[in-house]
Amino acid sequence: MLINMLYIYTGGGKGKTTAALGTLIRAHGAGKTCAIVFFDKNSDYCNEFKTLKQLGIEAHIFGQNRIFSSPFQGEIRGGFRLSNNEDDLQQAQNALNKAKELVDKSDVLILDELLNSIRLNQITLQDALNFIDNFPKEKFLVLTGRGLPKEIAERANLISEIKNIKHPFDRLKSVAVPGIEY
Repeated sequence: MLINMLYIYTGGGKGKTTAALGTLIRAHGAGKTCAIVFFDKNSDYCNEFKTLKQLGIEAHIFGQNRIFSSPFQGEIRGGFRLSNNEDDLQQAQNALNKAKELVDKSDVLILDELLNSIRLNQITLQDALNFIDNFPKEKFLVLTGRGLPKEIAERANLISEIKNIKHPFDRLKSVAVPGIEY
């Protein structure tokens, strides 16, 4: 009996997208057709998007720049805008629509940060569940992000929780490094 394979990388630590990309690269190397849709990310801060395009892997990115700078103890520190505007909501819907278009032509489909888009109320949980429940049984779906709803967890075949043990941001003496953090 065929079952669709739902893999999830979640948690508060760094490395969820990196783990999903490892799965995608491995599958691509094995000759599988792969695609990725980035939810709530901006191409200015997503170097992996550029690399996937260079490798000929179908990749689509949706989202605005939510990064801002603010003073912190005499330094300029980056932060994230967590509130939604109409463009955020439209971008998330566009991402979900693109994911639906890619289902039939992908053996492995990654929806990066979909869980965040649910948590931030950009995508409804019901819309995500409908997508998962209608995903073809012979294919692999990989989700990433923080805030895994139990309804999605119940459908998963694999869940890996990425836990933050130590990070340079913890002491606020470091900023995101291009090519490493994004």
